[in-house]
Amino acid sequence: MDGNYNKVENIDDIGFQCCYCNLPIKSTNVDPCDVNILINVDKSKDKQDNQTFYCHANCFANTLHEKIKGYLIVHYVEND
Repeated sequence: MDGNYNKVENIDDIGFQCCYCNLPIKSTNVDPCDVNILINVDKSKDKQDNQTFYCHANCFANTLHEKIKGYLIVHYVEND
């Protein structure tokens, strides 16, 4: 392999789908986002596992408690 097998010319060609609203995700200044779930975070690495889901920044932000939204890296995400 030439090492470029993960290279994508146009991110819209990947076809990301939001795990919250189930709609396609168009590439923008904040989308697509990924949400990584790490299970057994308090256990040794051999007992941990992870999975990645994709979403719109707004969909993710809208799932957070109001007190937690202030900690988002993307502070300019607005409610739909």
